[in-house]
Amino acid sequence: KKLVRHSKTEKEIEGRRPEDVGGEVGGEEAMPRGVKKKTVAAKGVKRWASNKAPAPNLDIKVGDNVMVKSESPDEPSYVGQVDQIKKGDNGTKQLKLRWYYRPEDSSSGRQSWHGDRELFRSQVVDWNYIGCVECKCNVHDLEAYENLDTVTAVDFYSRFEYNATTGHFRPDVVPVYCYCEHPYNPDRDMVMCKHCKDWFHCDCVDFYPSMEGDFYCRSHACQEKKNELESPGEEDE
Repeated sequence: KKLVRHSKTEKEIEGRRPEDVGGEVGGEEAMPRGVKKKTVAAKGVKRWASNKAPAPNLDIKVGDNVMVKSESPDEPSYVGQVDQIKKGDNGTKQLKLRWYYRPEDSSSGRQSWHGDRELFRSQVVDWNYIGCVECKCNVHDLEAYENLDTVTAVDFYSRFEYNATTGHFRPDVVPVYCYCEHPYNPDRDMVMCKHCKDWFHCDCVDFYPSMEGDFYCRSHACQEKKNELESPGEEDE
């Protein structure tokens, strides 16, 4: 039975800094592999939340993750973790939020290996009125996210911390897979080579779960094993 990757059972082939892994973004060439993108001196994307949203009746506690309405209708809702809660001068609750960045908000931009629901935890914090909050949400680690039976509109995952000042990530070295040598993206199906047990993106090797037979990568040893198994056996009559 061929194995399609839906869990974190993976083999580390080699490590790369997240900001150094290249790809195609928006039809333009992203930074080349092994070349560090020049960092930005600015403090990052400031989250100016709208204060016009009606205050929801939510039991919000320190440590909760929340979605916050942005001022621009063209922007998706912001996601932040509640670091502190206090009452303002007018008696209204205020939340000190530690923001999560979306890949497109980072200095290196969205890469092809970033998942649709991926967020980066940052050190950027500011205060917002509780009336800005749309709803509570969940920011899982990658393993917990993969184990969800259903991914809803309020489910996200985070595997990196992002420094908005330097543009650097932690951890700064990640395992890469397949011929494309990209980090794991839970939105892309992967298939395991029957012989060497390495993982490959289905769209990179043009082999999909619906196809019959086992997958063997193009390495010499794996192709030899495939040919050996597909050759007629020399069994005694």
